[in-house]
Amino acid sequence: MGYDVIVVGGGIAGLTTGALLAAGGTRVLVLEGRPVLGGRGLVVRQGGFTLNYGYHFILGAWGSPHARVLKRLGLRVRARATWASGFARARRGRLQRFPAELLSTFRFFGFHDGSGYLGKGLGWLRKPAGPYMTTTLADFLAEERVSPRVAEWLLDIIRAIGFTAHPERFSAGHLLEFARFNVRHQLRPSLVLPWDALFEALRAAIVDRGGAVRLRTPVDRGEISGGRAAGVWTAGRLLEARVVIVALPPQRAACLLPPGVLKGPGGRPATELRPTAGISLDLGVEGEWDLPWIAVDLADKGVVLARHSFVNPDLAPPGHTLFQAMRFVDADELADGERIEMHKQALLRAVETVYPGATQRVVLKRWLVRRMLTAAEHAADQPWPALPPVQAPGVPNLLFCGDGYRAPGELSNAAVHSAEEAAGIAAALLRAGPERKAG
Repeated sequence: MGYDVIVVGGGIAGLTTGALLAAGGTRVLVLEGRPVLGGRGLVVRQGGFTLNYGYHFILGAWGSPHARVLKRLGLRVRARATWASGFARARRGRLQRFPAELLSTFRFFGFHDGSGYLGKGLGWLRKPAGPYMTTTLADFLAEERVSPRVAEWLLDIIRAIGFTAHPERFSAGHLLEFARFNVRHQLRPSLVLPWDALFEALRAAIVDRGGAVRLRTPVDRGEISGGRAAGVWTAGRLLEARVVIVALPPQRAACLLPPGVLKGPGGRPATELRPTAGISLDLGVEGEWDLPWIAVDLADKGVVLARHSFVNPDLAPPGHTLFQAMRFVDADELADGERIEMHKQALLRAVETVYPGATQRVVLKRWLVRRMLTAAEHAADQPWPALPPVQAPGVPNLLFCGDGYRAPGELSNAAVHSAEEAAGIAAALLRAGPERKAG
């Protein structure tokens, strides 16, 4: 059986694209190089705990692209809701709940700084993001005459939601985009999905409608001929298709394509895009804590600590707690064994600081040392508003989808949104283009 569309990558973006196309009657093939689906949302079950490579929260809840796609496909995946009131920051020995409404803003900052924070924020909602994409956050805050206390808060928050060790060089344009995104969804809870159930539902939606999903099938390169994508090569064989969709990070996508097809900011190769990097700790422990925090940003320590089982008790056995602690670092530090060990000890101390006794009752411990948490750092010197562009310049039937960095902190929203766009363009191309045998 031949296929109209080949999708490279079995993460949330690739599976969503495949399911949407299959639902419209398109013959679609999804290729995944690993033996499991999920990409960076991969789920691992170990010792009674459910561990996830990605963040658990989906901003926008039932107004998110995920909910929209599930409704379009007629799929039902159990979900839980959680609210922003369970997030806190620790700095200089003081633990404070994030300001999530008017009165808490003044309690957090005081009247003078709180008024300034709200006033600046309202003004930023009207500022266009584009002109500030290449402005660093540090320069932007100075130009806007933001008070030191509010500036410190914003830098702390951006370090946590922007996945960066250097919030001062964050793109101010992306801050403005995130501010608008956050206001739109402020009154909605975040959504927590069982990712493995979502991946299986999307896979089944593809297969049940005549498509296919192949695991352990790495793609060696894409075939570009006459200015069009002709298919992909895998294991020495060309699989032809009328449309090719690459659902991989741009650095990996660029390695599959001829030079110049996919470029980064300033025309430099996408392979040179600087990703974010970090060290994370999944810690399963005996016992539970009667504390309200879903997540704590330990700003002094540069650590973000989440209590995943507080949101979804199913992630841990009864009477146990599942934590995840993360510190964002420069990628070159991940080659230094001593630095890695220092970061690991800092993560363990951070858990113990907020939840005393936790590190004495460890049932499960998993470390992840990752060069790529997101496709590219949201920095002012990498100002792409989305990664990568959905339609390749000069190759109309070569499409991309996956996590971008439009609105930091909501990566899977960007992935699913771009998957919807890619599926729509692919369907239009198939309707408009001549029939060609695919194999």
